[in-house]
Amino acid sequence: MVFLLAVPVLAQGEGLVMSVSGGFDGYCRRDAWCPVRIVLSNDGPDVEGELHILESYSFVDAPTAAKPVSLPSHSRKAYFIYLPPIGWSPYWKIRLVADGEVLVEQRFSLRVVGGVDPLYVVVGEGAGNLNFLTDVAPPGTSGRVAYTSLDDLPPDPLGWEAVDLLVLADADTSALSLDQRRALETWVAHGGHLVVIGGSGGERTAAGIAGLLPVTVGPVRSVDSLWALEERLGVVLPPGPYILTEATVREGEVLLKQGDLPLIVRRAYGSGVVDFLAFGTGADLFTRWEDGARLWSSLLETTGSPPPRIAFRQGYPAMEAVGSIPDLVAPSVLHLLAFVLVYTLLVGPVNYLVLKRLDRRELAWATIPLLVLAFTGCAYLTGFQIRGRTPIVHRLVAVRVPPGSDVGRVTAAVGIFSPRRATYDLRIAGTGVYQADWDFYGADSRTDRADRVMQEAEGAHVVGVRVDVGGIRPFIAETYADVTPIEADLRLTPRTGGFRLEGSIRNGPIRLTDAVLIVGYEEQRLGDLEPGAEAAAQLDLYASVRTTPGGPPTLAGPYGWGDLPERILGQGEYWTDRDLYRKYQFLSALFPYSGPGLGPGVHLVGWAEEGPPAVEVVDRPSRQRVTALYVYDLPVAMPEEDIGLSIPPSLISCVPEEEDQRAPYDPYIGPHQSVIFRCTPWVAIRIAQVEEMEVTLQGSGEVEVSAWDWEKGDWTVVGTGWGRFTLSSPDAAVSPAGAIRLRVRTGAVPTTIERLEVAIEGQR
Repeated sequence: MVFLLAVPVLAQGEGLVMSVSGGFDGYCRRDAWCPVRIVLSNDGPDVEGELHILESYSFVDAPTAAKPVSLPSHSRKAYFIYLPPIGWSPYWKIRLVADGEVLVEQRFSLRVVGGVDPLYVVVGEGAGNLNFLTDVAPPGTSGRVAYTSLDDLPPDPLGWEAVDLLVLADADTSALSLDQRRALETWVAHGGHLVVIGGSGGERTAAGIAGLLPVTVGPVRSVDSLWALEERLGVVLPPGPYILTEATVREGEVLLKQGDLPLIVRRAYGSGVVDFLAFGTGADLFTRWEDGARLWSSLLETTGSPPPRIAFRQGYPAMEAVGSIPDLVAPSVLHLLAFVLVYTLLVGPVNYLVLKRLDRRELAWATIPLLVLAFTGCAYLTGFQIRGRTPIVHRLVAVRVPPGSDVGRVTAAVGIFSPRRATYDLRIAGTGVYQADWDFYGADSRTDRADRVMQEAEGAHVVGVRVDVGGIRPFIAETYADVTPIEADLRLTPRTGGFRLEGSIRNGPIRLTDAVLIVGYEEQRLGDLEPGAEAAAQLDLYASVRTTPGGPPTLAGPYGWGDLPERILGQGEYWTDRDLYRKYQFLSALFPYSGPGLGPGVHLVGWAEEGPPAVEVVDRPSRQRVTALYVYDLPVAMPEEDIGLSIPPSLISCVPEEEDQRAPYDPYIGPHQSVIFRCTPWVAIRIAQVEEMEVTLQGSGEVEVSAWDWEKGDWTVVGTGWGRFTLSSPDAAVSPAGAIRLRVRTGAVPTTIERLEVAIEGQR
């Protein structure tokens, strides 16, 4: 753990001690919020001040965030500060400042985890040494294992977003605060994987999180052997006895059972997964490193992939959307031309003719300046009228809600427009606020900023926002907010060559306009949904190629999602309609070409005129303009019987494993290089046996296509060139979790991939 003690730097700081715990055992993910826990002890006089955290960037300390501190004499308090996901350096500095004086200061460093590398967090002593988790990370990634304590678990869900797996073993979860428990529940609902270890400490581990578990935990009992686990993993365990936690299945699926004792039980919770293991996984369970890896591989490889986080991935369209403020319309070109024409005529010919007629041409020295002043005043008043007298807060909001959850993940671009040069203070609900790094002219927003983001209990307080005349200052605000879930009764019924989705959807209390149901690259337009309104859903999922009317096949949804903004908006004049233009640029910033899109599943997408987070201009009147996009991931029922299934490409998502290959254009592959794609069927569809798999590839140049053989642990060549390929051993190309890895390698000529699809047939 990054745990550092600070020595007071000034006499005023005597009696103050600071300790810093950064991230999870020092690990933070570059593209996610990072929690930093600061513990302050004060044996001196009372202190009222602020904690300032600074990034040591290019030999400059760039202010990042701050937090108010109230530290009475002889007290000890803990504070969390969250670092924004803006590609930061690993070197940081934190200061306690009061009355302009630095009382105590500490430097600390963080270990940065790559965007696709998993981070496994272990809490408690009962899990044993789980360093072998680095060996069960997905191919092409490098896993990290972090050991931490309950105290270091953040109370805000933003701080959890770097974590892929949390293991709780012999940890007294009743000590978790209410905010920590809510943050844990929210993290799981939005795609997290929680594993709770039983054994001798099972009751205390489950005490504070009983509502999350798939079982009701009972007393412990002893068994002589774990023969069911030995058979499942194909290993030999040391002689018993073993301590098990008795459990009654409450909600979930039993993955492993020994007699009448459930050993492994799984529950789907929103978009995430909760596993309960009745046995302990300490050092005495496995005698070999690879045996422990087999157990955790069986857990990690069968959960599917969490949905991609909705975030601003392109700065230019985001800035265009923020700048396109409703009701703030510049004069048209015709109006400007008319103004210039009238000005030219009055100052020139008209002025001369009038003075000539009056025989007072010597007055031109006075009439021309007066006309110039009059038109200047007219132009100023016109601009003043257009800009108004009060600042405008423009919010572009995207809210994603997992299945059955009442908490949505909010991503918002907040722009403050000022009619005159002024400095403002903003209060934004939610902790996660940072300045948008959308400067396209070379300035670095990390080192060139005058404002401060104060992370307070009620939200963020942005102090000293300077805006020029007619200028806009953009910020990114990310938080979690309470929402009312959509009621959905949907069924996915297998049909010849694919599926049919049918059922009903009942809207919540928010009016949704231009609602659309999206499944892969198929969609059904539902129109406007009034509060409480019900709509019927029916979609046939067959086609493997999506075609544009009157044109060639376009990039299909499983890889690319390049037409997702158009599919959400429908047909329209994006460049002439200001409202459509703003929405189109907003969607282009969230879902760029070849980005991860919405992921597999069924999604209801609609627009609203309200949405979190609330933004207030402190001590000044302001106008509010909101454009909100809601994305609801809907639950879908599958048939229980074992039947043959044909999974079309619309239910299989393929994205490059490397982050730098994800857009905004088709992946370009240079000569003798390769790109690896990970394709994942929708987690609701499980196939026990894969009988046939087809891969369709479209592009230019000569390429070699290979599939990863999960049994051999090596690549198998599928074919060369472009077209449709049938795998000879399709079952070996699919992992227990349903993941498929495809590699496209070029020859001497570079290439661009335009289309990639996977279709599967098998038995459930």
